[in-house]
Amino acid sequence: MNKLTSQSSQSRQQGIVLPIVLIMMVILTSLVITQVRRSTVDQALAANSREYAFAEAAVQTVLRRCESELLAVGEAAAPAVGNPAWRDPAEWETKTLEPDADLAVNFPAVNAYGCLLENATDEMPPATTPDSLSAEARDDGLRKYRVTARVVLRTGQQIHLQSEMRFDRNSYN
Repeated sequence: MNKLTSQSSQSRQQGIVLPIVLIMMVILTSLVITQVRRSTVDQALAANSREYAFAEAAVQTVLRRCESELLAVGEAAAPAVGNPAWRDPAEWETKTLEPDADLAVNFPAVNAYGCLLENATDEMPPATTPDSLSAEARDDGLRKYRVTARVVLRTGQQIHLQSEMRFDRNSYN
């Protein structure tokens, strides 16, 4: 009778192992799937951060190039405008360039770049020095230029960066 009892308990024990192993496999599989999804999201976040860093570096480089262009060419490169030209998409149509080997702005995410140089001297406040005859007086030697750089990424996103340069023409004479 002992043989019969031990055989029936063994068969019951072997039957319980299979469901326990299946439950453990389901738990492990769900953990692996969760980790794979997290890894994919982390990779996407890292790629976006890297692309943004490249784009930021590219627009900084383009802005410095635009500023050096203004310094080299002078007032002829920056026409006076009534409204800020950088807000008008039509202004960018003729100012957008494709990246080239001569420019050293060959960043992987950049599709195109451009510069707008504007003479914004009219936006300067009038002189308020004690020796000025009126509050409307403006020193003719002072000049203000707005330099706007734009980078268009391959994703279609645009990044703009601006600087303002002021010059006193009287100090160069």
